[in-house]
Amino acid sequence: MREIEVAGLDRETLLVNWLNELLYLSERFQETYESLEVLAFSDQRLRARLRGTQQAAPVPTTVKAVTFHNLAIRRVGTEWMATVVVDV
Repeated sequence: MREIEVAGLDRETLLVNWLNELLYLSERFQETYESLEVLAFSDQRLRARLRGTQQAAPVPTTVKAVTFHNLAIRRVGTEWMATVVVDV
């Protein structure tokens, strides 16, 4: 388990920072995350506990970063949906 916290100026920045942090941690520690528990959340801060497993062998990285290009966050009924473009 790993507890992490990220911040952003708004929802869009928070989402990009969150996904980039997950990408970094996965590459740095060779982990695959299976689930998360949100401990605190606002439009500008997210703290969560990740549950993951160690990768048996290094996985080739195909995603370099999450970008702001064409980023969209919208509410659909009671759920939130996001469109995210990644740099490969």
